[in-house]
Amino acid sequence: PETFLSFNFDFNKNISVSDAWSNASVTWTLDLQDRRLIALASALAPANLRVGGSYADEAVYGGFPGGVECPAEIEQQHYCLTPSRWDELVAFCERTGLRLVFDLNVMYGRQNGEWDPTNT
Repeated sequence: PETFLSFNFDFNKNISVSDAWSNASVTWTLDLQDRRLIALASALAPANLRVGGSYADEAVYGGFPGGVECPAEIEQQHYCLTPSRWDELVAFCERTGLRLVFDLNVMYGRQNGEWDPTNT
């Protein structure tokens, strides 16, 4: 089907400036206003854009109503998703004709194997 194509924006742990993925974290450094990125993503529509990846289970959704604030170390590692960045992601998908598939963090606050819903 025409919607079979998909690609991923990753939660990336920006470890060093020499890291090949530096400045590519979806929550912080990826420029969703970049005209070239918009044009390329639009050409893939009606693809699915998955936001998540390897470090999604370390992400914190900070500043949402009833939620938690992002600790400083989470912000520094670019794992903090804020309401304004969420709005940018939604706008990017609307502008490019992509469908958004979002990876949830199911590990935040787990103790004894129990899920803690305070970060959802």
